[in-house]
Amino acid sequence: MDVLLASLAESFGSSALAAVLTGMGNDGAFGARVLRESGGTVLVQDPQGARYSGMPQAVVDAGGADLVLPLHEISPVIVGAVQGRPLPRPPAERAAAAAVFAGSGEVAWLGRELDWSQTPLGPVSEWPAALRAVVRVALESPLPMCVLWGDELVQVYNDAYTRMMANKHPSGLGQAAHDCWPEISRLTNDLYNRVRAGETVRNHEALYSLTLQGRLEDRLFDQSLSPLRDDQGGIAGILSVAIDRTDAVLDARRLRTLNALATSMVGPSMTRWEAFGRALEVLGRADADIPLSIGYLIDPAAVGAALADANGVEPGGPMAPRRIELGQGVWPLAQAVREVQPVLIDDVRTRSRVMPGGAPSLQVESALIVPLREREERVAGVLILGANPRLPLDARYRDFLGLVAREIEARLAEAHSRERERESLERLAEVDRAKTEFFSNVSDEFRTPLTLMLAPLEQLLSSEEQLPSAAAADIELVSRNARRLLRLVSRRAVGLLPAGRRPLARTAGANRPRGAHGGDRGRVHWCRQARWSRVARRDGTALRARLGGP
Repeated sequence: MDVLLASLAESFGSSALAAVLTGMGNDGAFGARVLRESGGTVLVQDPQGARYSGMPQAVVDAGGADLVLPLHEISPVIVGAVQGRPLPRPPAERAAAAAVFAGSGEVAWLGRELDWSQTPLGPVSEWPAALRAVVRVALESPLPMCVLWGDELVQVYNDAYTRMMANKHPSGLGQAAHDCWPEISRLTNDLYNRVRAGETVRNHEALYSLTLQGRLEDRLFDQSLSPLRDDQGGIAGILSVAIDRTDAVLDARRLRTLNALATSMVGPSMTRWEAFGRALEVLGRADADIPLSIGYLIDPAAVGAALADANGVEPGGPMAPRRIELGQGVWPLAQAVREVQPVLIDDVRTRSRVMPGGAPSLQVESALIVPLREREERVAGVLILGANPRLPLDARYRDFLGLVAREIEARLAEAHSRERERESLERLAEVDRAKTEFFSNVSDEFRTPLTLMLAPLEQLLSSEEQLPSAAAADIELVSRNARRLLRLVSRRAVGLLPAGRRPLARTAGANRPRGAHGGDRGRVHWCRQARWSRVARRDGTALRARLGGP
């Protein structure tokens, strides 16, 4: 029998299958072991059910049995092996796995189905009692737990932990930690060594860049690592409890960015350029979420755009030129302006590399180009926001980028509205100045002839006794109406003075001589006397102020 089995092993190797049934003696033990070591399969009848147990028991003792089965189960297994199906596990192994992985969860079901003999942990039936107990605790815990056991720190985790595993599940079950997570082994080796030395390690919001769905992704965890002891009291493993805090941390961080945007772009005298520049300064400090941000203001003709500022690339460089035509350059600005809708591009890195003098070190892969509307359809600017390649560009991320754009859009519209209001006030002030200057000139033009008329009229009235009575009355009427018109023109001129000059004008006239009745008439005559005294002296006419009567 030994010769036959050894010949099969030499001729067929891993393709050979042998069944050792009842028989006396130890013949076949050596050949069965050779066959198994060559990769072949050896089925052995259960010695307890064999008529003669010597031969099957010898094969089992020699380590040559792949599977020990009752006689009635051997034939179906042979048929299944020929058809390519895996060998069933021994009944004792199935019973041990059912006891350790009891329950209705996904991992419990996988644990019962997995052939643990093919893992570094070996068959479940041979696990130490301490390992069985801690696995039961982990499976029944609602917290994400992973048992790392043995020198290779083989993973056995629960259902809650599968969310962290992502696409590494279910292959990570029964796999060594350094094989499952090679990208973070340099970070975790030091932690694991500390725990193996008896220390308990706790980390708050620890950052790990994990390879999930085929790409590196930043995740943050509240982590606890505790030593696990075997049946003899030695440290044989590590219990890892990891709570994913990524969403909570990202939400808080992004909310701070939105608050900073809302408070940075305020000020009654801030222009659109200043507001846009302030916003991009805030985004420059938020590079963990927005590593690339470029802002452009569209010219009124909507044919070109001017750079407000840029983060993540050089302002004025090929990726962010100071002036750009909408239909040219690396960014599809024209499409965003034309459609008035955000445009997502997924080949930023490729675009940057093919641009002459571009940014070959730029790591951003996806960017959102958002038009900033001033009115319903009028686009005033464009905002380019690059996404962190180590964060999934999911709905939450896109919503955040949309909120950033809407906040900047609202602040730019507010700044533009204030600009228009200031320009309107300046135009009104200019009109008011022109009106004031016009009426001031008109008033001077009226006052000059009126004053010149009043001087001879007053002279005539001073020699009233020499005039006919009818002529004297007419001259008095003309003089009175001229004085009334002069007062109206003077008051109009004073009313058109700027507010800051009016008190000075009143103060200047407050100490001047008043008439007998204390009214404006005395001031009018005083002004007349002061203004035209030189004219009167030149003409040899006596200048006299008449304060009584109309």
